[in-house]
Parts: sequence; C-alpha cells; structure tokens
Amino acid sequence: MNNNAYEIYAVHIDESIDLPEYLELFSSEIRNHILSYRNHSDKLIAFASALLKYYYLPSLLGLSRQDLVIKEDVYGKPYLVGFPEIDFNISHSGKYVVLGIAYGKKIGIDIEQINHKIDLDLGQFVFSSYEHAQINSVYDFYRLWVKKEAYLKCQGKGFATDLYQNTRLNTKLTETNQSHEIYVNSLAQDYVLAVCVTI
Repeated sequence: MNNNAYEIYAVHIDESIDLPEYLELFSSEIRNHILSYRNHSDKLIAFASALLKYYYLPSLLGLSRQDLVIKEDVYGKPYLVGFPEIDFNISHSGKYVVLGIAYGKKIGIDIEQINHKIDLDLGQFVFSSYEHAQINSVYDFYRLWVKKEAYLKCQGKGFATDLYQNTRLNTKLTETNQSHEIYVNSLAQDYVLAVCVTI
C-alpha cells in the first residue's frame, strides 16, 4: 500500500528467530529495552520495531544510522529530529509489525489481528454512538477500530483527548474528511490495517 506521499512496510515475525544473535545490532539502551519484556513474543515485537526504526528507516531515507535521531513528543508520538518534513508511525499486532512513512504529511497507522469471538458490545465503550450504530459484524468492528487508532495517531495526540468517543468515522474502506484521508486494507488473513494521512 503506497503512493507518492506515503509508504507502508510490514515485517512478519518469525517465532523461531535466535534473538541474542541479532541484539548486537543495537545500542545497549535499545538492547535493554528489547530484553525488558518478559515474553519471547513481546521481545520479538520490540526487536522488529527497533529493526524497522533504526535500520530500515534510515536506509529508506538515505541516512546513516548515526544521523537518525528519534524522540517522542509530549503525547508519545515518535518523530525524526531535524527532518520535520518526514513523519512515521509504527504499529503491531499478532505476528506483524508495520511501519508507515509520510513525506510532507502526517501519518498514523494501525494493524489489528481479528478476534472472531470479540464481544461487539465493547464498541459502546470505544466508539461514538454514530460509529457504534454501524457495527453489524466483527469486520465492521475492526475496520472502525483500526481507522480510529490510525486517525488519532495521525493527529499526534493518541488517547490524550476525548476524540475516542467523539469521532464520526464509518466502516467503509476509504474515508475522507476536510483534513484527513483514511484507508483500510487486509494485510493477511485475519489482519486488518488502516493508514491515515493529512490532506
């Protein structure tokens, strides 16, 4: 999923990977962060995220790893120091970690593994009444979920606002309002992905 303004990259996590062999790729700070997770699967997610951020991202941008400095703003959204025209976002679920990069735009991305046994009534706690009324299936629920997450992450405010309840998104695969475009697609069986970019 890409166009001239943004690109999306995905990593499939291999549970059999010998993680210690690759940890030397990173600084001690990043290694300690990866190893701070108790479960092996969580360590692999942190490893894949670090790989995308500290190896793949600078390669895509034509930068050396030494020139890439990533910090977080007050809302916890990562940004590249010295490159205000480039925005990026990372999300993970199940066996996938995804990276979204936008050029001259803001971007938010979310991926979720579909749980077919989810209680659809949970929607009343995370969606506005307008959104919740549109949920007729588990696919509607997850399309709205990833769109809302991607939208909030694109705004850069995460869940620090009341927008989680007050947005008016729909279950269509493509949605455009005055300031954002949101697209939904399947990444793999039972995985749904949304990307939101500013217009």
